[in-house]
Amino acid sequence: MSQREYRKIDSATIERTETQQQRLASYNKKLGRYLLYILPLVLVVLTGLSIIKIIDAMILLGWFILVLAIFGCNTLFLGLLVTKTRSAFTGRLNLERQNGRPLDSLQGFTTIKNNMNRTLITIRAVFLLSLLVLLLYIVYVILALSQSDLSTTVAVLGLGLALVCFGASLLVKTVTVDVASVTGMSDFYRPSAHELILENFFSDVFRCHLDPIARLKWDEFVETIRVSMRQEFVDTILRTEPGESPVSFAVEKILYLHYMEYSGVLSHEGVIEELKEVVNLDRDRYHPDTGVLIGGRLYFNTEDIFKVLRLIECMTPSFDRLQLELIDNISVMSRDPIYVDAAVQEVCRKDDECHVMVMLFNNSDSPKDYVVRVTVSGLEPKEIEMRVSAEGRGTNEIPSER
Repeated sequence: MSQREYRKIDSATIERTETQQQRLASYNKKLGRYLLYILPLVLVVLTGLSIIKIIDAMILLGWFILVLAIFGCNTLFLGLLVTKTRSAFTGRLNLERQNGRPLDSLQGFTTIKNNMNRTLITIRAVFLLSLLVLLLYIVYVILALSQSDLSTTVAVLGLGLALVCFGASLLVKTVTVDVASVTGMSDFYRPSAHELILENFFSDVFRCHLDPIARLKWDEFVETIRVSMRQEFVDTILRTEPGESPVSFAVEKILYLHYMEYSGVLSHEGVIEELKEVVNLDRDRYHPDTGVLIGGRLYFNTEDIFKVLRLIECMTPSFDRLQLELIDNISVMSRDPIYVDAAVQEVCRKDDECHVMVMLFNNSDSPKDYVVRVTVSGLEPKEIEMRVSAEGRGTNEIPSER
């Protein structure tokens, strides 16, 4: 039996590809996607002016050449974005598989892969259509310079194709995908369940909103925090919370402080001072201004955490409502066998989705199975039924007062 040989993947090569993809994605986010919509319309206007001949032909040709040069560069960048995105995505997938971490098996990865492939196919179709428009108008410019009678016919064909190109550009769901960013896959991944423990509220919600690739980076971030914790903090947790993991408390404290800064309650300097009581801040290992070096790139600095918090606000309605419920209704939760609350997104912001968050707390010692039925009039489906297994509080005692 022959053994299939796999070519060893170099991590440095993947990192370079991700860097190139990130630059192209940044260009498209800041400028490219707007040019993708505007330039075909500019070509239509210039074509109309050339047909009715109210402006000097040579001046119009000069404008055509300028616009086509910009259009050509933008089209080239669009094609490179598709190529580099696919290369970075599949390269990272193969590298993680080589390192013994097959991403294919992670929950939600198949959805991400399928959605990304559909988007890349759409973007590639727009790229090919833009390339055809570019070639057609280059032919028009050449014919116009030679004063050929066919130039008007080619101009009319270019006008129609440019309008088709503009319409096709509107079908592109996103051109801002960034494989290397902690929220770069957010257009392709929607968390459907939020399993959390009350004492790890922020960290559980935060991790839930990360796509499978970013989740692996988060695990490495948590490991870095574990080795960076101050011994005094570890001793305090072991003394006051026996049997609990100090790193869980550290991560929860870090995210809570960043949330306070995000909400405008704490200043950045105040957050850093508070963090010094939890971890040893070191820019070579972990610092909120730089983050943690993972796979040749810095992740989970203050800016990255803010990105995820903005994503949570968009995708999960009233994500901080549970925290307020814990503060205001702690006496009720301490004695009731089950606590249920729900929050629904007031506005369907994207793709006609309406996000509903159901908070179910099992106050018994052992886990229990529940059936949660959500009914929303005016939307399809009108009713959703979910079977949920809620972990019991176990030996944890809930105080009757906050």
